[in-house]
This record gives sequence, C-alpha cells and structure tokens, in this order.
Amino acid sequence: MFRMKNKALSGMDKVKLQRNFLTYTVLIAALGAMTFFGVCDPGASVMGPKGSAATVAGEVITRNEFDRAYRAAYDRYSRMYADSFDPAALELAKTVMKQLVDDRLLFLKATDLGLRASDEEVFSLLRNEEIFKDEKGKFSEEQLTRFLDGNGYTEASFTEEVRRNVTVQKLRRFVSETSYVSSKQAEIDFRLAETKLDIEYLKFDPQKVEVKVDAADIDKYLADEANKAKVKETFTANTKEYNSPEQVKGRHILVGFKESRNASPDAAKRTKEQAKARAEEIAAKVKAPGADFSAIAKEMTDEAAGKTSGGDLGWFSKETMVKEFSEAAFAMNKGDISGAVESPFGFHVIQVEDKKAAVTKTVEEVERTIAESTLSKEKRPELAKAQAAKVLADLTAGNADESMKAAVVTWTATGEFAADTRYLPGIGSSQEVNDAVAGLTKVGDLYPSVVDVRGNLYIMRLKARKNADLANFNAEKKKQLTSTASYAEGSSLFTAYEKLFRQEMEKKETIKTNDEYIAIDQRNSTRPSGG
Repeated sequence: MFRMKNKALSGMDKVKLQRNFLTYTVLIAALGAMTFFGVCDPGASVMGPKGSAATVAGEVITRNEFDRAYRAAYDRYSRMYADSFDPAALELAKTVMKQLVDDRLLFLKATDLGLRASDEEVFSLLRNEEIFKDEKGKFSEEQLTRFLDGNGYTEASFTEEVRRNVTVQKLRRFVSETSYVSSKQAEIDFRLAETKLDIEYLKFDPQKVEVKVDAADIDKYLADEANKAKVKETFTANTKEYNSPEQVKGRHILVGFKESRNASPDAAKRTKEQAKARAEEIAAKVKAPGADFSAIAKEMTDEAAGKTSGGDLGWFSKETMVKEFSEAAFAMNKGDISGAVESPFGFHVIQVEDKKAAVTKTVEEVERTIAESTLSKEKRPELAKAQAAKVLADLTAGNADESMKAAVVTWTATGEFAADTRYLPGIGSSQEVNDAVAGLTKVGDLYPSVVDVRGNLYIMRLKARKNADLANFNAEKKKQLTSTASYAEGSSLFTAYEKLFRQEMEKKETIKTNDEYIAIDQRNSTRPSGG
C-alpha cells in the first residue's frame, strides 16, 4: 500500500521539494478539484466510445483518463457559459484530447531529458496534500482511498498521473530557467510601462457608410446565373429573416400559487383555488371601462419583470410560450382580454394588443432585396477606404473639415494609457496599431497610414505624451521587471518547444487518436430548452 512505499527524504531532496513546492501545489490543487467536478461511477463511462482514447509513442491514454478530463472541462465550461454552453461549438472533446496528448508527449520528452519525477518526490507531495489529511492534519489512507474510488483511480494509475504532471512541471521549469533577460530589457520595459500616451482617432465604420444601389446594378447582378445561385443560397440559409410565423403582441398578469413553477414567496402562500379566484377578480378589474392594464399589472402581477414593464411581452410566436398560454393568446382577437388561463406557471390574465399574420415569401419575391443587400455589403468597405484616404490626405495638407463632415467622423480620444498596452480603448489591438503607437513620438504627430482593425478603419494622431521618469527605476523595480520579463520569455520559449515536440511526434506518426471520443460532443450538445 501507499504508506509501505514511503521513503525518508534526504535533506537535499527536501530542499528541492521546497524549492518547487509552489508549482507542485498548483498541480495538486488541479487534481484535487476533480473531487468536485463530478464524482462518478468509475466503472461506467457516459461517453460510449470503445477502446483507449489515444496513444503517444506507445504510451496509452486510457478511457478513464479521457473521461475524467472531459468531465472536469464539461463541468467548468457549463458553469461558465450557463444556458449558452454547447460542447460541440466549443469543440470541447477535441480540446481535451489535444491537451492530454500534449501532456503525454511533454512527459516523454522530459523523461528523455532525465527529468522524470522520482517516487520520493511524488509520495512526499501526496503526503503533504491537505485533501489527503485527517482531522488531526496527518496523512490518511482512508482519505486517499475515498478520493481514488470517487474518481475512478487505482493507486498505481493515480500516482502515475501525478508523476507525469510533476515531470511536465519540472520540464517547464527547466526550459523557463534557461531564458535570460538583461537589465537593459528591464529598463526598456520600465520605459514602456511608465510612458503615458493619449491618442485621438477618427473611426470609419463600413457598416455606417451609406450606399446607393441603382436598379440597373441589381438587374446586372441578377443577370448572372452564378449570382442568382448565391441569392438562392442566402435565402435558404436565412428563411426566418424572410418568413415569419403568426405573432401576437400582448401583456399578461401572472397569479402564482404554492405548486406553480417558479412561484414567488407571496405566490407560494396561496392555494391553487385562491390563485384562480384572484386571477378572475383581476380579469374583471382590467375589463372595466377605462381600466389601465399596464398599471394594474405593475400592482398585482407575481412576475418580477412584469412589475416594472406592466406585464409587457412584446411580440411573440406560438412556440416561444408554454402551450396553454399560446393556445389562449392566439385564439383571441386584437383588443381582447382573457379570463383566468392556467399554465404550469400559474393563472394568467392576457391582453392582446395586436396581431400579425404569418408571412411566407418565395425566393423570387425577395431576390432583389437580397441582391441589393449583397451589393451594398460589397461596396461599403471600398467606400470607407476611399473616405479614410481622402480625410488622411486632407489632414496631411492641413484642412480636412469638409471631407470629415462628408464622412461624418469626429475626433475621439482614447484617454491616457501605458505605451506597452496592447489594446487601445476604442480601437482594439493589432500589429499595425502597435506600430502606430510606437511611431507617434511628438504631440500632433499624425500616423501616415490608415490603420485597419478587423474591418474598421482608423486615422490616429498623438494628443498627449508623458515620458517615464527614470529616477523611479531603482534596484527593486529592476529586479521585479527582470523577473517578470524572464518568466514571460520562459513561457514563450516553453510554448515553442511544446510545438516542436508535437511536430517531431507527428512526423514520426507516433500519435494516434480515437475519433469516437471527438464525436461525443455531438451527443452532449442536445440540451432541454427552457420553459
């Protein structure tokens, strides 16, 4: 058993472990988190694929390993994205597989370099981990066994997983410590961080450019059969835009009761009979001559949002509401007010303010609209570029009032930011943005080119500049910046090595993955819709 394998560490071993303790603590915290990421029956997998998940140079990534990693990622991202979580859209299984493969190949590389974690390192680390200690703070075989059973591990598989992770961390540390950053680089970093800039800019948004498409242009576009086919594809892909179901615009007052869905604290005090009687009283009240439905809804509805909106539901189609509500609302005429309508949420009093009939159009009916939209979309970027080029030329010449007015653009300031900032307020980030910032040294300097940031165009000039005070670049600051830069350089170096290791393995064709595991996202992406 585990305690039989425990061996006393030498003084030097203890020093090494203490030196790397932060890294190892982070590692174990990640492993320990699996206790909370969905404890499951270790003998069964919800995924379904057969066989191992992958092999890397003969090293097997087991089904259990993939299951644990996938469950942890699934739980983490489902909490992060809530109702919009879709594992297929995120390619979750593919991401998990890549991480497992990358970790395994890094382990193999680290082992080749003689960095494989020893039994002493692994066992000492586990003995000191809090989740394996009893109430007296001592290592507990029972706590370890509970963890292993709850997460589908054997003692051997768990210690090997810890060994692999510790080994990879040792490789990361080894590579990172080979990076070197000079004190001169620290000074440059200080200058960039402490130099403050304020840039003003003109923004040209192609989507805001007015485009006139003549009927002749549309005729010419549709005369091309290839364009006609594109129009049909656009129509097919966006049928909801051109066809709409029957819709109702309405308001409602909700009266809940103890057993109704999402009952408010006040509603939960009522019986179903009391709720129905209250709804009927409200219906009579809102039907009275001169009654204000919205005001009564704000006062009497149990729906939190309805108390501020007056029960306003806006326009809705049948499928957006529960069946009982929709059947009642769509059977009513404009101006009608219902009696007490029961649904799983309670009793509703519904007012129909307006109705729209269903709209069904053919591609022939909307092809000119689609063609016009397509032509406008194609022309806007070129027109925006022409506008920006004209304004820049006029600014360089000394007077751009007329061209700025024609383009409907005005100067906007970013506000003060550090020279090493990668994201400029109001502009964004790109290499050209960085080049522009670096090139603006004197107040009033105009960057000589129009900068394209994800389709939007910018003209930039320096509004204000406050240079760094080197008197504040003391020994402590130098040490801090050197350490930070060294860490960043080391991380970048490790990422480059990781990419190189994978390329080596791929070239040898020693990485094999089971595609059945990648496909599990499709099965897990179907979620029940809300009521």
